[in-house]
Amino acid sequence: MRLTGKRLQGKWQRGLSIVGLNIMGNSAARKSDIVNIAILAVLASCIGAYLVATAVLIAEDGVRYVEEARSFSVDPAQGVKGEAFGYPFLIFAAHKIVVLFGAGSSIQVWIYSAQGVALLCRVLTLIPLYFIGRILVGGRQSFWAVLILVMLPYPAHFGSDALRDWPHILFLAAGLLFLFQGAERAKWWMFGIAGLMSGLGYRLYNRN
Repeated sequence: MRLTGKRLQGKWQRGLSIVGLNIMGNSAARKSDIVNIAILAVLASCIGAYLVATAVLIAEDGVRYVEEARSFSVDPAQGVKGEAFGYPFLIFAAHKIVVLFGAGSSIQVWIYSAQGVALLCRVLTLIPLYFIGRILVGGRQSFWAVLILVMLPYPAHFGSDALRDWPHILFLAAGLLFLFQGAERAKWWMFGIAGLMSGLGYRLYNRN
């Protein structure tokens, strides 16, 4: 039992040492991780773009989020009074960026902004999920696990609709990765960032 415990502890420590904010220990591992993440990101982006382009309707909750986002342009102070204003605010910010490129302010543009935020957060979430998996089970197994997640229909649907699930998971996953980093490196400020990420995730997905 002691030997098994020491082996598990050794694997855990090696896994943590592999990943840092510098992420990899050598150039070969770095290239491998970059390739893996690129494959996952491109695949998720293509699936998401197809689902966005072929979507006929958005979810009922998405309609409410878009309306809340539009209220930011009228009264920003009123918009932040809600318990979970994070996702509508992200939609509002994305719409502002889209308008800079010549898009109008039609309701369809607002909907595409909401779907674009969800898709972007889904793609970004793959990064912390991959490295968390790399810590726990290794790079190869983590790649296949995240690949399966990318291919599953329901997560793909949530990442192309006007829903806040993936923005919420993005901040939680990033916070968990910073917790691992703080534990491995004994850096107190990483725990602070993990707490900040959790707070942002709360503002994105509070059911109260």
